[in-house]
Amino acid sequence: MMCPDDNDFSCTLIVAEIRNCGNTIQWKRIGVDQTKEWEPEVVGASIGWVDKIEELNFDKKDYLLMLANFKDRLVFDEIRINE
Repeated sequence: MMCPDDNDFSCTLIVAEIRNCGNTIQWKRIGVDQTKEWEPEVVGASIGWVDKIEELNFDKKDYLLMLANFKDRLVFDEIRINE
C-alpha cells in the first residue's frame, strides 16, 4: 500500500508477502519498505518485516471483493485530487 493520490514511492510503503492457497488468500508476513531509492523498479528491495504480526488469512471471495471496492474507490479519489 502506498499513497494513492500521487503514487509517491517516497511515502511509507506497507508490504505484504501474499500466498494464494486456493479458496484462501494468506498474508504470510507484513513489513515496511526500507528501500532508499524511489524508482518503481527497486521498491521492495529492502523490507523490514514485522515479527509480532502473525499471518492473516482471508476468504478469497471476500478478498477479491475488497480489491474491487478499493479499485473503484481509487477512481473517485483520483477525480477528486485532480479537480
